[in-house]
Amino acid sequence: MNPINDIIKKIFGRISSLTGGNVGAAVGIDIGSSAIKVVEIKIKEGKIVLETYGSIALGPYDSLDVGRVTNLPVEKIDHYSDRSPQVYSIADYGSFTRLFHPAGERIFF
Repeated sequence: MNPINDIIKKIFGRISSLTGGNVGAAVGIDIGSSAIKVVEIKIKEGKIVLETYGSIALGPYDSLDVGRVTNLPVEKIDHYSDRSPQVYSIADYGSFTRLFHPAGERIFF
């Protein structure tokens, strides 16, 4: 039994409850000050595989060069949202994070 695999299975299991039961896939979105990046990972044959990724620079939407930090005004942000479950992430340096485990459950890192 590999503790890392157990942790990964638990993460995918929790994500699957948000994605309607699709245990083998997850999507990550990083919204930064200069770009938005998206990755899709899947479990294939017991291994985590990067299925696809994408990135879009925000500078050109504010008349700046690619890679430049920007603070886009609300009027320049196109958005779309549906009622599907969503997960968000905040950078560690900008937040306080504490992970709680159910009583009796042991997690090894």
